[in-house]
Amino acid sequence: MIAITSSLPLEKIDFQKFPDGVIPAVVQDCSNLDILDIKFVNKGAIQKMLETKQGYYYSPERKTIEKYGMKHGNTHRIVDIRINESCNALLIRVYQKMSLGYYQVETSFKQQLEEARQLRKI
Repeated sequence: MIAITSSLPLEKIDFQKFPDGVIPAVVQDCSNLDILDIKFVNKGAIQKMLETKQGYYYSPERKTIEKYGMKHGNTHRIVDIRINESCNALLIRVYQKMSLGYYQVETSFKQQLEEARQLRKI
């Protein structure tokens, strides 16, 4: 577990670093520490997460804030939000709940970059 050395207010986050006032957020499952996905968030999405303790992310394609799982009923319960040292990326720690009958997805990172296969060779 990474020790928390300090805390920063939301106003310290550099939302102007990327287009549309969004920053990347690594989403991590607290139960097994898997990296589930990389999402985008803006100030509004973070405020919704803090108010509801549910996963809300920004869709660059639709330019809207959307609750995680709207299409399939899965949920992200927010446990912790960490800020990197540059104040331009987040680590969002969640408990992921899958809806009944929905395929259990552990992570979005299931495919290997073909050219990276050689990296494992000794």
